Amino acid sequence: MEQQAKVIDSTINLNNISDLELLKQLIRELIKDNEISALRKLLRINKNCMKFKTKDLNEELYKDGYRFVKRNGVMTYIQVKRKPKYGESIERCQSILNKINNY
Repeated sequence: MEQQAKVIDSTINLNNISDLELLKQLIRELIKDNEISALRKLLRINKNCMKFKTKDLNEELYKDGYRFVKRNGVMTYIQVKRKPKYGESIERCQSILNKINNY
């Protein structure tokens, strides 16, 4: 006797997730799996994400080189470009100046 497993469709519409803890858990998993584009899409389409404070998210869900920001009424996850250290910048300028003088 063969039994067929019933498949239950338990999909949740991403637009309608109102449970903030569930949203935070989903965001945490997306960051852990390095699914940055999927995370950005979630932040755009689910308006409840705006209820989070970016400072709290940045502290709780830290990933090196990224941070949460709110722009034009929408939360997003951006890559942070760090400025070079002052000393390194001066050394580069000095190196280029030396090259110019040698020509």
